[in-house]
Amino acid sequence: MSEPSDKTKTVTALVSRLPTGAARALYGELAQVGEGTQVSMVTRALAAKINAGRRQHGRRLFTQLFEPFMVADDDFLKPGFAGIGIVHPLDIGGLWSVAAAGPVAALAKTMDERIPALADEKPLDLVLAMPELVSLQTRAREEIAAWLGGEASRQPRALAAINRWRADEARQTGLGFEPRPLTQEDLLTLRALLLHGETLRPMLKDASASGSGGRYGTAARDVAVRLFAHTIQEDGSDIARMAVLMVPLAILHRRRDYRSVVPFLLQGPEPMQARILEAIDGHLARVCGKIGDEASALAAAGPQVRGPLVAPLRRQLALSAQVDHLDTLLAIYEEFELINDPRLGMRARNHLDQMVKIVERSLYPALIERSLAAGRTTNRALPDQDELIWAIGFCIRWRAVIGRGMHWGTGHSGFKERVLEIVKGAFTEALAETGSFSPTERLSQAVRMMALAQPLGAHVASWIGLLDKGLVQTVIARLRVEEPLSGGERELVLAVVELAREELRRTRYWKDARLVELEELAVASGL
Repeated sequence: MSEPSDKTKTVTALVSRLPTGAARALYGELAQVGEGTQVSMVTRALAAKINAGRRQHGRRLFTQLFEPFMVADDDFLKPGFAGIGIVHPLDIGGLWSVAAAGPVAALAKTMDERIPALADEKPLDLVLAMPELVSLQTRAREEIAAWLGGEASRQPRALAAINRWRADEARQTGLGFEPRPLTQEDLLTLRALLLHGETLRPMLKDASASGSGGRYGTAARDVAVRLFAHTIQEDGSDIARMAVLMVPLAILHRRRDYRSVVPFLLQGPEPMQARILEAIDGHLARVCGKIGDEASALAAAGPQVRGPLVAPLRRQLALSAQVDHLDTLLAIYEEFELINDPRLGMRARNHLDQMVKIVERSLYPALIERSLAAGRTTNRALPDQDELIWAIGFCIRWRAVIGRGMHWGTGHSGFKERVLEIVKGAFTEALAETGSFSPTERLSQAVRMMALAQPLGAHVASWIGLLDKGLVQTVIARLRVEEPLSGGERELVLAVVELAREELRRTRYWKDARLVELEELAVASGL
């Protein structure tokens, strides 16, 4: 192979600086320009950029057969998670690697020889869609499906080999845990998708259509009707039953669209309902476990001291999303009265109970400690003040959600009362007459305590009164300062001013000089 020219090196260097998305868009534009030496030079450089890091071409081509049914979340590989209907890239990689070393070795060699040369000219996604490679993909699908359906004595050996590959791959990629081993049912699932996946793919796509009509969404209801009327239902084999089941399970596992699974529960045969409910139980366990883990991490509990809350936006979004999922799942449990089911109800209560224990043991004490710290720092806000407000609000919402599935006592009321007690005490203390802090500092502290109280449903208006001389004097002193009022300060000052005006309207002869001064300063400040 000849050395690349200086111009080729320059183009390659320039293209390497582009983001992959921009390189893909530019390739699409140049593909419409037509052929030419200069264009070809650039498109080859773009293809190299886009395809960088995309190896294992044969495996990637084979994996495409499963993509609408696959989940990428590594949590689904954990031993404690129910494995029914879960298809992970690691599983497909294991199946392909073992098959490529044995029954489809010649076909795999053809793929490995042909695809790289084509990928030099085009982005890999376009290459894998070429008729030549689609034909190879079809052969792989048919031959591996036949291999999986061979003699039963062969399957245990294949299963053991696939699991060995998965365990080795997990260690090499730093997964952090041993993936749950695949079972014979998992092999049945993979074979069902190889045989019937192409038939079911359009239904799964339609079930994912946006827009919902009615309670559970028109798309999912229509797909359920079509699925249960499909000719595949006439095949009573285990393979056909598993293939049909993979439509609602893919909606459940891949999209986590729990509401769209409901039509399959309502219309499906009893064995399908049982398997879907088993999978839903696994999702409830996973959601409860994730909330417990993230809440513990949020608390930043250490062996010696507990510092500010560790609540980056990523964790806040993750916890909020998990509570959304929990809300939807518990609504399904409620609607189908699953919480009263002897088996599913007991397991659900156990998932919820374990989650509650973790949150109350880790997060509640941390929020109480941070509330105490917020009450002590009169002259400044805590570094995690905003995170503390969010976390208190999160706990209130989380407890409201689990209330539909829990009918036993927890420590939530005690937590809520303790935080309110701390916040109210700090609010009162901040407004007491003292020469230690400026009026601005004291009023700002009171506003911070108001913000902590709001998620708890407290009405701070009930905390203020004109008999509190410290409050009135603090507001007067603050209005004398030329610095504009912040939003929270303005809200609190206006509440006090309205009380003063009401009192002045009621007194006809003698008017409190403090209240008169307060009214005059308020008018001068435009309040």
